[in-house]
Amino acid sequence: MHFHALTLAALAGLGAASASNKTIPEMFASFPNCGILAYADACKDVNCDPTKLSCVCPNPASLTVKMGIRVGKDCDKEQTAIDEDFDSGMKLAEICERFDHASPPASEMSAASSVIASRVSSVKSSASVAQTAKATNAAPVVTQMPLAVVGAAAMAALAL
Repeated sequence: MHFHALTLAALAGLGAASASNKTIPEMFASFPNCGILAYADACKDVNCDPTKLSCVCPNPASLTVKMGIRVGKDCDKEQTAIDEDFDSGMKLAEICERFDHASPPASEMSAASSVIASRVSSVKSSASVAQTAKATNAAPVVTQMPLAVVGAAAMAALAL
């Protein structure tokens, strides 16, 4: 268990230079649309409310694997234009590192909950509209596996 905590801290440290000054709401705001949906769906799979980091962060390995699989399956290069190398495992590690060790103020946590809920709702609405449009123009979609799967696999391997 101690090793797992060190692993999470080490993974978060890899991205610390880019995330060190970001708040949790800013980190979630930087997720591509398919990444925020993958996060929400993965949270549902592990019985966590996506806005409750107190549920998400104590055991991120399972969530990271589920999220990475969804990102790898559902995100294509166009959808990840916000962060071409979107790595869900790294992003989640950065968020949980801040949540676990930076003791963010209540105002930041409240803002994070609002950003998460708003983004999930907005993206789900947009996805529903896009799904309807796609159904009328059904064509095969080729997706690429982004680094999210690599991050998820690393978290899973290290959790063992």
